[in-house]
Amino acid sequence: MTLRYPQIAREIIDKIERTQEEPIRAAADLFADRIAKGGLVHLFGAGHSRMGVEEIFPRIGSIVGYHPIVEMSLSYYTNVVGTMGLAQSLFLERVDGFGEVLLDNYVFDAERDAALVISSTGINNVPVEVALGLKKRGLTIAAITSVAHSSSVDSRHPSGKHLYEVADIVVDNCTPAGDAAIHVEGADFPVSPTSTLATVTIVHSINHLLAEGLVARGVKPLVLGSPHFADQETARRNLAEYYAEFRRRTARPGSDHARWPGPRRRRRHELHQGRPLRPRGGRARHRRRRPPGGHAPPRPRRAGPRGLVRIGAPRRPYRPRRRRRTR
Repeated sequence: MTLRYPQIAREIIDKIERTQEEPIRAAADLFADRIAKGGLVHLFGAGHSRMGVEEIFPRIGSIVGYHPIVEMSLSYYTNVVGTMGLAQSLFLERVDGFGEVLLDNYVFDAERDAALVISSTGINNVPVEVALGLKKRGLTIAAITSVAHSSSVDSRHPSGKHLYEVADIVVDNCTPAGDAAIHVEGADFPVSPTSTLATVTIVHSINHLLAEGLVARGVKPLVLGSPHFADQETARRNLAEYYAEFRRRTARPGSDHARWPGPRRRRRHELHQGRPLRPRGGRARHRRRRPPGGHAPPRPRRAGPRGLVRIGAPRRPYRPRRRRRTR
């Protein structure tokens, strides 16, 4: 008796190779153009589709220029029940407005950025809303989805649109409706889903063509190499360059990466409205600057979990005074 799943997997991969080369090349060309300009390719996936995002970046063999957007409340549900359970994830993915809440956390550049949205079903509210929101912000959208599944069911988004109807470039993962592909006698539903292996095949095909496209444009792709086949110094240098380039690309005004690292320095940055400070020793660096002939301006306040709290005033640890012994 032969194994059935490898046969089905080969059929899907062969179909992708036969029918999806054109959109795969179009997506790779789009991404190479944006990354060569110093921009980002934003990646989004919810549920199991987040595995496609993780396969692209960050991992060994991945190229700097991608920006993964993975919301844990939508994709971390291995507890199944209880905190971070599957029920919450399924519920949130169908909530209108949640996609816009996610996008409001990030800064996008319409001229230099593009996006890839991964959703095999392509019908749930959040991935469709994310695609619409990115398009509204001026980005060109590529999508990986199952056209067979998506076209056979109604969209849950209020617009009635499916993901493949929103995206500019659509790569069909060629998986069957329902995802699972093997029917077993005695089981109520089929087993062995196929969308993950199809998505992995597509994204690594895109990455291969992306690397070629960057080289053709005169840009050397910064790739994370395997530390197991290089000396330690080379591996450390490669990882440091990988981190630094990702930090540089994502450091945009208004983004979290643009702020100074560390809570204490971040408080100083907010207190002095971004003006660079001359480093001082000890606690003196936290003193307010007194204008000539006047009093020091009051520290700004912001809303916090306990109401309005001061910014930039580090808390002193409580140290009880020691009593001197008297004889």
